Amino acid sequence: MKDEDSVSISIPRKLFERICQEINNTNPKAVSKYITYILNKELTTQQKRVSSEEDKDKVKERLRELGYF
Repeated sequence: MKDEDSVSISIPRKLFERICQEINNTNPKAVSKYITYILNKELTTQQKRVSSEEDKDKVKERLRELGYF
């Protein structure tokens, strides 16, 4: 990730320290990469969950229209 493509955010120092312990690293760039990875993973999971719920709702509606419910 290029620096010009990045933004800065603030997190509580205690959270930063917990992350450093988790990854056994005190390098802020490594922590930033770890946080980016975790956030991307969580957002992808959330999107899949939303899509899955929307698909279920569509199937239920279609079954209802066909008289199965």
